[in-house]
Amino acid sequence: MDYRSRRDLEKILGDLEHDRREEREQGRGERIRRAANVYAFEQADAAVLRPALREVMERLERHGHHARLVVPRATKLRLELVLQASHPVNARIEIELDDDAGVVHVRGERQHRAVGACALPVRELVESRVAAALVQVLRAVTEAPAPARGARR
Repeated sequence: MDYRSRRDLEKILGDLEHDRREEREQGRGERIRRAANVYAFEQADAAVLRPALREVMERLERHGHHARLVVPRATKLRLELVLQASHPVNARIEIELDDDAGVVHVRGERQHRAVGACALPVRELVESRVAAALVQVLRAVTEAPAPARGARR
């Protein structure tokens, strides 16, 4: 192999090594960002989210409803509810971290239908914002749906 060919080969190999190193650094940065989001969620979980959910549970149980806190994953909390009405209503409120986007989703479900949702940046999980999101979703969960307007008469 002559000098030019070796030089071109070294340049190509150097470019490949540079690209590999750049991809590795980019992947590392992405993993660090995700881990930081999970860490921020775990901090807010202990300091803000669970106390707020426990307060909601206490108030609901004081009024005769049933509430249970379930933690399916470290980044997901679920409040399962049985609301006492003329017919018991099954409902749930879920709080879940989307670690890719750095957003915490608060979703409500009533009788297996999505009824309310709210999203908060993980860095903005403070008591007032979490309380407002929970009240918004809880309001959607507890309100009876409007009667369906059908073709029947």
